[in-house]
Amino acid sequence: MKGSRSLLPFRLHIFKRLSAYPRWKVVSGFLGAQFFIILIMSLGLRFGPVGQLASSPPRPGSLLVFCDDDKYQGKLEVLLKRASDLSGGSVVSPFATISIDGKMVDNREAKFGWDSKFRRPSYFNERNPQWNERKWFCVPKGNVTISLHIFDYHMIGSNDEIATGNISSLFQLAVVEHTSGTLPEQTFQLSKPGAGAGAGGTATVGMRFFPSMTYAEVADSLDTGDVILFSGATRSGKFIEVATESQFSHIGIVMRENSSLMVIESSTNRANLHDCVTGKVSSGVEKLWLPDKIFCAFYNRVAIRRLHLNPPPLPSSSASSSSSPSSTSLPLSRAQLDQRIRQFYAAHQGVPYEEFKLDMVKAEFNRNHHFDNSSLFCSEFVAYAFRSVGIFASSELPSNVLPNEFSSETDKPLLSSHVYLENEIYIRKPQQWKQGRCFMHPETCGCGRQETAYDISFACWSQPCGSMFAVWFGALWDVGLGLSLEIFIFDLIILWASSVVLVNLYIIRTHQIWLAQTKKVSPDSEEGRGGQTGDGGDAMTHEEHERGGRYAGSGADDLEEGGGEKEHE
Repeated sequence: MKGSRSLLPFRLHIFKRLSAYPRWKVVSGFLGAQFFIILIMSLGLRFGPVGQLASSPPRPGSLLVFCDDDKYQGKLEVLLKRASDLSGGSVVSPFATISIDGKMVDNREAKFGWDSKFRRPSYFNERNPQWNERKWFCVPKGNVTISLHIFDYHMIGSNDEIATGNISSLFQLAVVEHTSGTLPEQTFQLSKPGAGAGAGGTATVGMRFFPSMTYAEVADSLDTGDVILFSGATRSGKFIEVATESQFSHIGIVMRENSSLMVIESSTNRANLHDCVTGKVSSGVEKLWLPDKIFCAFYNRVAIRRLHLNPPPLPSSSASSSSSPSSTSLPLSRAQLDQRIRQFYAAHQGVPYEEFKLDMVKAEFNRNHHFDNSSLFCSEFVAYAFRSVGIFASSELPSNVLPNEFSSETDKPLLSSHVYLENEIYIRKPQQWKQGRCFMHPETCGCGRQETAYDISFACWSQPCGSMFAVWFGALWDVGLGLSLEIFIFDLIILWASSVVLVNLYIIRTHQIWLAQTKKVSPDSEEGRGGQTGDGGDAMTHEEHERGGRYAGSGADDLEEGGGEKEHE
């Protein structure tokens, strides 16, 4: 109680000091101090451990691992679903890894059934674990041998390998079936390590292969309607990828025009590429030359999913009556799909990019309850286009569709059952030109010379980033959800906490003033009471003096008169 009594006058003294300044001075000083704290913390994070972690390359096992180097044939997704009848010690805590050509991939991100937070297996004393975990690995060129290894975890001492098996046959099947868009699955009989050690249980594994190819190798096979996915090297792109737990932040649709390939999209076009229809630099719904989009914009990962159309056989009468495009009927051929997409683009060319940024945030949580085509963001444009041409079967609103929902990461059934997308084909090294190919070699531009170089103020994600001013300015400039993730999170926490403090100060101070005005308590009760008593006492004394003087004067006169009368008598 004694401590609380001493703390109360101190708090009231702070309130009194705050009330002595104009409100605009208090608020502006608070905001200035808050901005300074945010700036220091942001720059510290940018160049500190968190910044180094964010800029470090993804490790094997991570979805974001890069496999576009020439030594790799592509990326392999491994789904370890479950294991059964594992043997080991009296208590089995299993986790698994794979080896490629005899080299174990055992970093933390690459372990199946491993709790990275506590650095231990996710299952304890379980011989039949249900993992259902996905990991991604780069596969070298040539014939490779892939093996699965299951270990029994020991807190003290080395872990025991309790089962192993060769799963290369499934990899070969995944390579063959990569165009089907499926994930083949097999159950393998495992064996205990060592010759003649006996059976070690079974494991059910699925695999999916994503080849890496040059643009020249894949260009001839592309057609109108194929989907192209991008991974942004800008801060806004990285934020979208992390927020959606995806490797992609942008999407467009391929359009073939004779021997040329275009991409139609809704984009901010911060690379300032020329629209191939208007010849101008614009944003929103536009048509760009596909090589310019791949090699001259701010993307460090580009993947293409080729679309396959297998319409069901229809009677001749229905086939003849469906020559005009329809937004509900399935196109009967690739030529009809091509025609519908062109008509859709012609009707929506120039529609502005989504101006209400909150709609893109709400799409992550499916919180958009209506669809407005007066402005479109990238995946909203693609979903709207596919719905209009008759191949989008989902009841989901286009305004709730994100770029990764068109990737194989989610396997979300957005399209009609008679339409499917192949597994992604990754384009090798889209950022091999430091300032963008079209800027460095204008003769390669398809629809107009690029005037803007690949600039660090937009795309500074990997260290070194140049000056601190460039880092901060770039984060503020890229306003479309443009702060780096760690800066955004910490700034949000600081702003929230500061706002709570400011609001509470205002409420408490207002309450104190109200109490003081009702004369129930004063902000400084002792001084207030003393001051009021003193003022009142002075006023009373003055009046009493005046009255006393008058009374004393009249009394003296009376006495004098009385004395005179007595003397006269």
